[in-house]
Parts: sequence; C-alpha cells; structure tokens
Amino acid sequence: MVFYAKDHINYWISFYYEEYKKDKSNESVSAINEMLQDERKKGMIIIYLNFIAHFAQEFVQRLDFFQQQNKPVFPFVEGRLEQLTSYLEGNCIA
Repeated sequence: MVFYAKDHINYWISFYYEEYKKDKSNESVSAINEMLQDERKKGMIIIYLNFIAHFAQEFVQRLDFFQQQNKPVFPFVEGRLEQLTSYLEGNCIA
C-alpha cells in the first residue's frame, strides 16, 4: 500500500478536494483535504511515504522478527518515524 500511495499521492489532491466540495460535513475527508492542500504537511507525508518505501524490506524483516518474539511492531515503526521527524525538524531549524 505504501508503494501505491507514494506513486499516486499527487492524484489524491484533486480527488479529496472534489470530495470535500461535495460533502463538507465529512470530517475525515475535510481533514485529509486540509493536509493535502497545505504544502508543508503534504511534503511531510511524501517524506514519510518515501522513508517507509525505502526501508520497507527492513521493516518486513523486522516484522518477521517481532512476530517470532511476540512483540508489537507498531512502536518500533512509530519510534523510527519520530526519529525521522526530529531529524528533519532539527535540520530545518539549522
């Protein structure tokens, strides 16, 4: 799904904008549209997608490890994304 999202996110902008115009009361569509219209937020989403896609093989290998060890994988992925966010924010400020 990440590879698909990475390759097609530019199509989402117009799709969610049109959906938002049809039904402005839908909170999920409204929130997604707002993020995609904001260049900074959309850029962060694209960076996350590229980061995950780049390290997908490692994530899958780690997932196999975590499944064997009966440990949750989401905290691992979340921690890596938080590290990436800190790195990006720190370098933007610098």
